[in-house]
Amino acid sequence: MEQNVAAEQNIFVVDRKLKKTGPQADVERLAKTHWLSDYAQDIFLTMREQELRRRPFFYLSPQLNERRRMLQLLKLATSTHKLSRCALHLAVYYMDRFVDYYKIRPDKLLLVAITCLHIAAQIENTEAFIPRYCEMNQLVKNAYTAFEYKLWKGRSCAS
Repeated sequence: MEQNVAAEQNIFVVDRKLKKTGPQADVERLAKTHWLSDYAQDIFLTMREQELRRRPFFYLSPQLNERRRMLQLLKLATSTHKLSRCALHLAVYYMDRFVDYYKIRPDKLLLVAITCLHIAAQIENTEAFIPRYCEMNQLVKNAYTAFEYKLWKGRSCAS
């Protein structure tokens, strides 16, 4: 535990001349020590193991030229359905991973983007409202069926 205090003092010191005393220093110190615990090393190692188990990400998608259109659709759907920015970023991450690993027909790329956004919204949104496929399908002029959404959701979750 003495090492943790010493590490904290070395990490979080901005300027030694601005030494804080009293309750303000205690509150700041407690706020900064949330990750300095007996389990910090185990947590870090577990996170690192999880990262190493992921599929490699090559950034070599054959559909890279269509990415801009897919991102525009994701941004439109996110703003239309008032989804969080975190859901948007997670959807882009899922979409990039999926498209990097598989070659997808050009007419199904928007379907993949919407499906990734739906999965991300289910994971990230804490409120009960998650847009339905039929609502998101209106953004692409009802180009896909509910069966296609479920099929792509299964494929993307399996990969």
